[in-house]
Amino acid sequence: MDLSIAGLQSSAFNIDKIERSLRSLGLTGIEKRLVDGRVVALVFSVKAGDRYIMIKLPFKWQYVQSIHNISDERAYRVCCGVIRGWIDDVVPLVESGNVSIAEVFLPFMYSERHGMTFFEMMMSRNFEWGESYDKHNSPR
Repeated sequence: MDLSIAGLQSSAFNIDKIERSLRSLGLTGIEKRLVDGRVVALVFSVKAGDRYIMIKLPFKWQYVQSIHNISDERAYRVCCGVIRGWIDDVVPLVESGNVSIAEVFLPFMYSERHGMTFFEMMMSRNFEWGESYDKHNSPR
């Protein structure tokens, strides 16, 4: 990853651009979750079938910092830039009808009851799903 490009813009610019791109897809009610003045996640709802699902899009800048050994601020800017780039790439896919918004954000579907995203839940199950999960984890 070219960190010089990803972290070029300010984090505020990138977050604003991410929010505008999400709104261009018809998403509203976008909420920033902050810790120490930094966005750690964007939370919003996506229509999936006849209901709405909560999405929690994480900003894992601490992970970026740990693997690239860069300053907190630089890692935060890189993280925001990378997410902005991904969202910029996703918008045409959705607008063209190639994928639905729900398909794109499925890994980030969030359950407040369980306190985790779909991806985190699947990871906790070692990616076992359906019958294979039921066979190994059902009471006997």
